[in-house]
Amino acid sequence: MRNTLIFRGWAPAHNFRGSVCFAAQTPHGKHVIVKLVNPMVSRPHVVETHMRDQLAATAESPQHALTLNRLVVQCQNVKALLDECAANLSEGNEGLRAQLESGNPMPLVARALEDIEAAKTKVAEASAQLIGMSQDVINEVRDRTMVDHQFAAAVEQEQAARHSSVHDSLTGLPNRLLFDERLEHAFALAGRHGWALAVMFVDLDDFKAINDSYGHDVGDDVLRIVARRLKATSRADDTVSRRGGDEFLCLLLDTDGNGAIATAVERFVRALEAPCTFQGRDREVHPVIKASIGISVFPEDGTTANALVSSADKAMYLAKRSGSRYAFASRWQDDSNVP
Repeated sequence: MRNTLIFRGWAPAHNFRGSVCFAAQTPHGKHVIVKLVNPMVSRPHVVETHMRDQLAATAESPQHALTLNRLVVQCQNVKALLDECAANLSEGNEGLRAQLESGNPMPLVARALEDIEAAKTKVAEASAQLIGMSQDVINEVRDRTMVDHQFAAAVEQEQAARHSSVHDSLTGLPNRLLFDERLEHAFALAGRHGWALAVMFVDLDDFKAINDSYGHDVGDDVLRIVARRLKATSRADDTVSRRGGDEFLCLLLDTDGNGAIATAVERFVRALEAPCTFQGRDREVHPVIKASIGISVFPEDGTTANALVSSADKAMYLAKRSGSRYAFASRWQDDSNVP
């Protein structure tokens, strides 16, 4: 266990100029910062397999323990000096008492004074050692504070990198990777609780015309407002994701039949088609946002992420061709069976 590190997170290589920085923790609770240069992979479970030797090499440095051990030894030395001082003073006091009781105090008084002077010297030495120990403690606290700050910065970088790796940089929505993870988790919940799930595939109509007419900056603004409107219309447990380009995916949990799904989709359509105004190159512009939506339902239209998204994609093209704004995958399947 001495060279074993407990993973606290990971960060993709491209965020650190070819390096991966880990915030790790030793079995003794010490935080360490691990930097892997040009790693083979950036997924945490694979890093643990391929980088174990590099991580083990960064196990807890003995510097911290040596500093504390040195302070313990110094404390023991100071205690010994103070014990000697106490003994010297005790002997001096006994000598003075004996001389006062005798008729000739001078020789033993001189000896007592020597003992007292020796004790003063040892007290001064102990005081100097205490000053040095105090400085060592100050240095140790400063160094530990610096390490804590470095650890906090590494954790913050790690969390930011993790977030950017699974979210779309333009809209801030989950990307396809995170959407698929949540969809797989939703399958497990649906199987356990007997839920139905729905996937909405949203494609903006004539988005190229918006880019061509108003410029890509306005096009980006349109994508952002679409993302906000989809997010605002969805429930807290649902997931809205940007698939790429002008395509979005929505995962609707615990749906209650196609009628309820259709009602929810109509709310999305109304939200998307609400008027909007953006600042163009030299004037305000009012692009018209319209979308075609395909809906697939678990488990009828697919029992895997790929199957469910593919069914919703095909239903979206059916809605686009028919101009109906939205269509269920079951309708696409019915139409495909018509001779």
